[in-house]
Amino acid sequence: MWAVAAVLIIIIAAGAAGSSDDDSEPAASQTTAVEQSDPAEEPSEEPSEEPKATKKETEKPKPKPEPEPEPKPKPEEPRGQLGPVVAVLAVVDGDTVTVDYKGETTLRLIGIATPETVSPSVPDECYGPQASVEAHDLLDGEKVSLDFDGTQGRRDRYGRTLAYLTLPNGKDFGSTMIRKGYAIEYTYDAAYRHQADYQAAERKAKSADRGLWPKCGGADKPLHQPPKPDKKPDGGGGNNCASGYSPCLPPPGPDLNCPDVDGPIKVTGSDPYELDADGDGIACET
Repeated sequence: MWAVAAVLIIIIAAGAAGSSDDDSEPAASQTTAVEQSDPAEEPSEEPSEEPKATKKETEKPKPKPEPEPEPKPKPEEPRGQLGPVVAVLAVVDGDTVTVDYKGETTLRLIGIATPETVSPSVPDECYGPQASVEAHDLLDGEKVSLDFDGTQGRRDRYGRTLAYLTLPNGKDFGSTMIRKGYAIEYTYDAAYRHQADYQAAERKAKSADRGLWPKCGGADKPLHQPPKPDKKPDGGGGNNCASGYSPCLPPPGPDLNCPDVDGPIKVTGSDPYELDADGDGIACET
């Protein structure tokens, strides 16, 4: 009986051992699968080395310069303002002034002439004082623009600077003086830039009897002229007329001939000068 029991024990032990082997195989198999799938166990690809950036790539782009603002247009300058603006220091006479240009500079105005008032060699001329007064009124204490003219050179024979002047109101000084009858147009040698304008202004002043034209008959006339004898159309004589002539002739004195008078002369009396050669009552007909 003991023998049978021993055999049974051996059989049971053998069966238990086989069962234990079968149970352990799947575990081992699972362990192997886990080990194969573990990413920590798998070889990883090493990251490729990135290329180094060049100097140009690392530099920051420079900002584009902002466009410069367009310059504002300059206001139009009045007529004649082609040179510097200067202060008037003194008015010498109607066509000569002193200005503050590179120091004290005397200017002779181009294209005009006014009657003399300060010349040491020429007596004062008709309408000279009035022209000087007008120049003072226009220029005293003012700032004016100089305008040079290449056709005339820079200086005259006396060393004075040659220029035009533009007044603060934009008008040309020379043209203003001529137009009002205080100056005449004057061409020294060669034609100048404003010659046509000045000549036109003179014609207008003369036709309108402005300034020196009705008073003096033109420029370069003496300030004090000898009085002309009165011409009385009735020929009735008088202190300044010889009796018997119309228009009036000077009273008897030095001999008077037809070339000395403006004929024809109507003889109404004794004809003391014997001008009516043919006795028809009309003397100095030609």
